Amino acid sequence: MKYIVRIFSKVIDFAIGYIDKKKRNKREREGKDMKTFLQVKRLQMQQILKGKLEELLNEEGDTNFVSIILIMVIVIAIAAIFREQLTSAVQAVFGQLTEFIG
Repeated sequence: MKYIVRIFSKVIDFAIGYIDKKKRNKREREGKDMKTFLQVKRLQMQQILKGKLEELLNEEGDTNFVSIILIMVIVIAIAAIFREQLTSAVQAVFGQLTEFIG
């Protein structure tokens, strides 16, 4: 009887080990597949970003970009210089608007 129990126990251990090995191999394959997928996506994104950066740097004759940046800098500088006057003017306008509505 002990002999049969021992054999049965070994068969069960073998089956569990076999199933665990299959699951482990499947997880390893899935992990490798995901790792490969992520590496491919990373390379694709690097190529896209490299292409866009080259487009931006090799853009010739377009002064609109520079002029827009320059206008933004001027507007920000004016807003910084006249900040107090602008805030009081905006508050006055909203005060009159509130009185008109209210």
